[in-house]
Amino acid sequence: MKLLTLIVLSFMSELTHAECMTPAPCIETDLRYERNFIPKVREAVESPASIDLTTFAKGFLGTPYLYGGIDENGIDCSSFVQQVFQEFGLSLPRTSREQYRDHRFKTISDKELVPNDLLFFNNPEGTDVDHVAIYIGEGKMIHSSKSESGVQITDFKFSPFWSKRFLGAKRINFNKESL
Repeated sequence: MKLLTLIVLSFMSELTHAECMTPAPCIETDLRYERNFIPKVREAVESPASIDLTTFAKGFLGTPYLYGGIDENGIDCSSFVQQVFQEFGLSLPRTSREQYRDHRFKTISDKELVPNDLLFFNNPEGTDVDHVAIYIGEGKMIHSSKSESGVQITDFKFSPFWSKRFLGAKRINFNKESL
């Protein structure tokens, strides 16, 4: 099983990289999302639990942003997060605002962040939840951005754009009672 996971990860690292444009510095260039990539990953592993959530989420890199979008033709931030966690058995609300208010999630500080925690951001006016991302470690997040690149990896800790809008983080409990 470990060998199969290594093969999948190796395949992902071989995908073509392209420059991305974002209001904040984009740390990692996008791996172009292919229409059939996610089903191929599903077929290559015995179960979604045998591939980590971050690796699965990276399969969406390069998918265009589309407000209200829910598929490979375009996806918004909350739908991206919703679809990634759905693959691992957790049904999330549709909007970032609803995800932020979901009682199943534990509020944590930015010093407690571990991969797979959700990051929430205010709108530019600071009046409401407006964006959600998945923390992947080392100060980076994967999210669907309104920029030309869509799903991308961004360093939010050192980005003035994202750090000033950071609202808080939530941890999802994957135990059976919370699903």
